[in-house]
Amino acid sequence: LIEQSRTTVTDAEGVYRLNALPVGIYDVRAELSGFAPYDRKGVVVNLGANVDINIDLNVAGVAENVSVTAESPLIQTTSSSVGGVVDIARIENLPLNGRQFANLAVTIPGVGLGFHSDPTKSTQYSPQINGGNGRNVNYQIDGGDNNDDTVGGLLQLFPLEAIQEFNFVTQRYKAEYGRSNGGVMNIVTKSGTNEPRGSWFTSLRDKSLNARTQNEKLTNVDKQPYRRYQYGGSFGGPIVQNRAHFFAAFERTQQDTKQTVTTLGLYPQLDGVFPTPSRENLFTGKISANMSPSQFASVRYGRNTNSQVYSAAPRLVPENWGDSVNEFNSINLNHNWV
Repeated sequence: LIEQSRTTVTDAEGVYRLNALPVGIYDVRAELSGFAPYDRKGVVVNLGANVDINIDLNVAGVAENVSVTAESPLIQTTSSSVGGVVDIARIENLPLNGRQFANLAVTIPGVGLGFHSDPTKSTQYSPQINGGNGRNVNYQIDGGDNNDDTVGGLLQLFPLEAIQEFNFVTQRYKAEYGRSNGGVMNIVTKSGTNEPRGSWFTSLRDKSLNARTQNEKLTNVDKQPYRRYQYGGSFGGPIVQNRAHFFAAFERTQQDTKQTVTTLGLYPQLDGVFPTPSRENLFTGKISANMSPSQFASVRYGRNTNSQVYSAAPRLVPENWGDSVNEFNSINLNHNWV
């Protein structure tokens, strides 16, 4: 954990506001001379959320202290937006085939999941709101733009181990987001903590877990090889306790499959079984610093390289297929000064 504090004073009407708090769990304490202190433990601040805490101070008695331990209400009373937060508990505990973090948006009402409709993203799924195709979602990560301005949808992927949480607003979002008529996904990546921590994972799948496909049955061929191998991990820790921290995550996907092609006797010399490999590498590195109680800064570098075959189909010979090769690099600088 990282220990940091933020203080403020109410105005003449007793209204107070703490802006731009990093996501996390906070303890709230209010004090005024002549009144009993007020304490509230474990207030969860999620991404893009407003937390209302009304504080009533009682006249001080002998050694009297008011402590509140109840959870904050789940209903947002200060915003009419519709959506939800996918927090770290869901990211870490829910099974996720393919480990594409945006797919967890299907846990939010009104959101479905389908393949991206553009062939250059043939291995990428797309959250789809109320029957849309997913191209018109506005993706913001660490406050920066992450939209594919050519074909729509998510531009650069990030390791699942690097995602802290995201807020997916499906309807009635504020005008400050804009650039979308299909929803807004606001994402924040992890930062290091005061304790060195790391993780490692590996996933393996081969043809032993598959049945023969319908196409393999129709062309009377044996079950073809299938191997999907994903591995990676993360590590973070302190540079200076409570002041500066680092975090890095890496993930690689290797998939080797084959496509059976038949032209139904038109071009028998072009029939056969052909490889359709896919490769993807994801990396994220981040340094964050608490410069003062009112200043927070971070710098993040992200890299995503991938290659895959697209338009492979039972009736399309390899001459009609395409190779999609992409490389993405991004740098995000963030400075909050309240």
